[in-house]
Amino acid sequence: MSEEHDHEQRLSRGQVVGGFLGGAGALALPGFLRPGDAFAADEATKQREMASFLGQDELPVPPPNARVRTSACQYCNVGCGYKMYTWPVKSNPQQPGAAGPYPKGALGDWISPAMVTRAEVEGVDSYVAVVPDRDCIVNKGDHSPRGGTNALTVYTTRKHPLTNPTERLLYPQLRARKGGPLKRVSWNEALNVIADRIKDVIDRRGPHHIGLWAADHLSPEMNFATTKLFFAPSPRGLYNPALGPDDGVAVRAIHNRPKWNSEHPSIGEHFGSASTLLYSYRDLEIADTVLIAGANSYETGTVLYNRMHARPNKKVVIDPRRTVPAQNARDLGGVHLQLRPNTDVVLVNSIMYVILSEGREDKAFIKARVDPASFEQLRRTVLQEKYRPENARRVTGVPATQVRKAARLLGRPNDSSILFEKGIIWSGTQNEAVMSTYANLALLVGAIGRPGRVFGRQGGHQSAYMYDFDWPHPQGDGDQRRNLWQELERGRIDLLIFAIANPLRMQQQTNQLRDFVKDVPFVVDINIRPSDTSKFADLVLPAAAWGEYTYTRENLERRVRVNQQFYDPPGEAVADYLIFSRIANRLARRHGLVDRSEWNFSNWRQVYNAMRQTQEGKNLGLHALSPKRLEQLGTNGIQLPITKRGKQLIGTERLYATGFPTPDGRARFVAKDQSWTEDDPLAFLPAEIKPNREYPFFVTTVRYQSVWQSGYTYRWTHDLAMNTVPFMEFVVNPRNAKKYGLEDGDWAELRNQYGATEGVVNVSNQVPPGLISAIFGWQGPTDGDPEGNSRYYANNLIAGGHLQQRSNGAFFKNTRAALRKLDRPPRTAKNTPRLSEKQRYGRVSGPGLAGNPDSKAEHLISVPTVARGVGRPPSFGAEG
Repeated sequence: MSEEHDHEQRLSRGQVVGGFLGGAGALALPGFLRPGDAFAADEATKQREMASFLGQDELPVPPPNARVRTSACQYCNVGCGYKMYTWPVKSNPQQPGAAGPYPKGALGDWISPAMVTRAEVEGVDSYVAVVPDRDCIVNKGDHSPRGGTNALTVYTTRKHPLTNPTERLLYPQLRARKGGPLKRVSWNEALNVIADRIKDVIDRRGPHHIGLWAADHLSPEMNFATTKLFFAPSPRGLYNPALGPDDGVAVRAIHNRPKWNSEHPSIGEHFGSASTLLYSYRDLEIADTVLIAGANSYETGTVLYNRMHARPNKKVVIDPRRTVPAQNARDLGGVHLQLRPNTDVVLVNSIMYVILSEGREDKAFIKARVDPASFEQLRRTVLQEKYRPENARRVTGVPATQVRKAARLLGRPNDSSILFEKGIIWSGTQNEAVMSTYANLALLVGAIGRPGRVFGRQGGHQSAYMYDFDWPHPQGDGDQRRNLWQELERGRIDLLIFAIANPLRMQQQTNQLRDFVKDVPFVVDINIRPSDTSKFADLVLPAAAWGEYTYTRENLERRVRVNQQFYDPPGEAVADYLIFSRIANRLARRHGLVDRSEWNFSNWRQVYNAMRQTQEGKNLGLHALSPKRLEQLGTNGIQLPITKRGKQLIGTERLYATGFPTPDGRARFVAKDQSWTEDDPLAFLPAEIKPNREYPFFVTTVRYQSVWQSGYTYRWTHDLAMNTVPFMEFVVNPRNAKKYGLEDGDWAELRNQYGATEGVVNVSNQVPPGLISAIFGWQGPTDGDPEGNSRYYANNLIAGGHLQQRSNGAFFKNTRAALRKLDRPPRTAKNTPRLSEKQRYGRVSGPGLAGNPDSKAEHLISVPTVARGVGRPPSFGAEG
């Protein structure tokens, strides 16, 4: 074999190291953190460690007979398709010619070392390659920095230079007494304990003294098991109809929300349903204008952003921060509306004022599809003189010229789409009004149910797509359901179960919530890894992670796929939905609380087939989609709901194409009005979150590209972590930094009436004066405690308590705080080795910042140090 051919097929140890972060994307640190002296030596160490981990100098290449499984990415909302190749280490081709069509270089036609690992597959030591699927309609081989490290989350006890995923819950553990050490027990003993505890609480105090704080987004299979157990009437489940829909049912919360309810129930007043996954990704590519409100799609939906950014449409970005999408919008003919936090209602009403004043509304759509009386009420509301852009600026801080430009981009004759997310959903007491105002704008410009003209949320994660089955929550009015945070505050919960969630880092007023949980008589933690909840758990049950079990999910365009198991779960970890099935079985056998025949589930197919036969499953068309057929659809899946035409299954590209699920088939405007004064332009906000002399800054929590959710995988994919966000970070405007004596790398504290958090300062014009951003849910590699260190949690500052809304609206995006410099050595190159040279938002040429050479994003992405073409940014704080 020629040397040239050998070079194409084989990757040397040096090539392996050179491509380490290629799978993770071209992300990097703030510019003040430069490579330390140990950088070169560290790279040499990684070369040796990678060769030792792989058992050879070359990157393993799947042979033609490698086993192939398919999945969507485990991380963000977009749901990129991946293929997982597994093959025994002992059968790995030693001659390059035997290795199939791959590869031509570490980042050429194949993959990076971040996409290859080793794991047990059916008890055999095997190589695992997790590769973006070029045939998937969602990503076509593209990937985000998170997705590029999927393989690094695969459990292994071998020393790997890029990851250390050994922090796992492997066996059931029990404390013999409150506060005592956790000790390993059998599954049999653990199930007896939890069954006895459930029985005891129900007998003594009733089902409403049981709390379940669990993820609702992870899978419909988990929702099926948890809702059936706690919401279905006895003997199918534990709900006692004789006690009614309040006292007769357990109190259920969602991973980052304290009750079982939609985050945006007011949307139902407009469309007849609160659903907001209404579009296809293609709509955001073919639109003339895309409004991105409260969503940093570059950071949190990278591949979708690449797709939008590659098109010649205009962007209108509504965000208090100058994010990458905001800067791109301005550079490419759009507009960035940099509003004061929580002033969306006034701003959007002002946009609608211009649209109506200039006759740019979609008259034909409104006449055909919208209730006429509600339209007249909207006109009367938004055409008030106070919403003239020149007057509204007193509240929003946005210049009238920018508001008018946005209105003209969004209104007719342009085809416009609206994409929103947490920045507007997490607006606390403003949630209902804010959500309705954006829905009003969508109806006004006809941006719903048509190609390139859609409305919907971006999402923080993929969706579980089924929630009610045949046993919806007994309390039909979601606003009236009990709030678990408040029930814990009142001391009413005797048994608390956490399941694949960490609200002690992700909830509001986390300091107070931790104190409440300490007083619960018995706490169960069903989880993948140690976390804050493990600290307080009396019983710990190990759950399987992505790749270790099979389940389904849908992405933002309602594309349902199977995430197939491709390696063995470690220890005695079990799929979450099967854990709840085991608990139900034990309740049946030991106490007769449920009918055992209802809980004969031992694998995914049995649970999925049961889901298909529920009324909700039939409404979605799942009764026509067998497990085998869904697996055959691979990474492309099919868009829900499904209809059947002969033998062909037909997906739904977008919802509300012909009508709305309202009694008359028409949508409705729900006008929202707000009042303010010259002295108090934010009079509609609660005093507890408005900046004042004591707490002069607005604080908003934000997400970074490489940190997903609570960071539970991020902290130990350490090469990515140390090269992106190794510390909790505060972004502070240069003017404020100068006033407080802060420079890049200094440690600082943010404090308010609810708590405090600490972080490293990054001085940047990304935020205007008076606003500070802090990372939501950060736990990184410099936090040595796998159970977390609450001193770095931004949610310590977030208002909860009596400000928690019945609608589940939260203030994660808007609170206030005081800032002070801490007497601690700053983070610099000298004391922080192994860091990247690039600035996180430096100028990057090429196809985009997603880290994939095949990315479809064609334009330069750039955020300069000083914004071009504008004057001084608005000041949002009381300190001025």
